[in-house]
Amino acid sequence: MKLLDKFFRFYRFKVVLKLMKKKSYNSLLDIGCHDLYALKNFDKNNIARNLYGLDCRLPISKYKNFSLFELSFPVKKKENLLILKNIRFDCIISMATFEHVKEKELTNAVNQLSELLDDNGEIFLTVPSPAVDYILNVLSILSLIDSKELDLDAHNHLSITKLKSILSKKFTVRHHFFQMGLNNLLWLKKKKN
Repeated sequence: MKLLDKFFRFYRFKVVLKLMKKKSYNSLLDIGCHDLYALKNFDKNNIARNLYGLDCRLPISKYKNFSLFELSFPVKKKENLLILKNIRFDCIISMATFEHVKEKELTNAVNQLSELLDDNGEIFLTVPSPAVDYILNVLSILSLIDSKELDLDAHNHLSITKLKSILSKKFTVRHHFFQMGLNNLLWLKKKKN
């Protein structure tokens, strides 16, 4: 991972952390935790008593402060989903991950988020603008970011309008642009029945 990759990740994390700083969560789930950067920093900042990570490509190392699930999202097997549903998360984050969810799986993914989230919990999603892929491709060609970390073929060019429409069926959605409009922060709370 190159310096610019680290900067983008750091900036995304700081935007989310700023909203979380004044709160204390019981159980936090990081969907797409990959290299555990966010979980390590949440642990260091005492954001939650219990930290969980979910990713289909987890690092080999074990961490005593996290419980990790090597699963893709949305979760495919019902028995794996049941294990997660028993935890009841009061905070779920997914940074630069949701754009990898296929369009035909979006409704299922949103339903799973709703099932996993405690009634008074909140979700923080960051989703890049589709234009970001072109910028990242140029930065990769110029060797300013690590092309191994870049998986543009897996990006589904999510329409933020469509994503918000699907999310709003289960959640109240607050939307903020950051990084000069190239990234989106979606702050979700479960709708009361």
